[in-house]
Amino acid sequence: GKPASTHKAVSLFSLGNDAPTMVSYARRLDQPLKYEVGPMAIVDPADPNFELRSVPLLAQWYTDRLEELIRQAPDQYWWLHRRWKGRPTARALRRSTQRQAA
Repeated sequence: GKPASTHKAVSLFSLGNDAPTMVSYARRLDQPLKYEVGPMAIVDPADPNFELRSVPLLAQWYTDRLEELIRQAPDQYWWLHRRWKGRPTARALRRSTQRQAA
């Protein structure tokens, strides 16, 4: 992988409101207008075992789940934007590396 900017709105909302975060999918099937819809993963900040208590950790969790779904069916992902167009600043990369080392 390569560093990419990631939206933090989902993490901010979830952590700021103790709201669960769910990753789900809708996958086209071989018949017209037929889809498989389902949950992929869910985390809940109200759960006593919840460990993703920072915006970067929760954003990484969400991005990892999204990556899993895309790898299962890359032809079905709607590439709305170039995730690598805007890259994290050098300062943001240093902070991320320091957090991972801690």
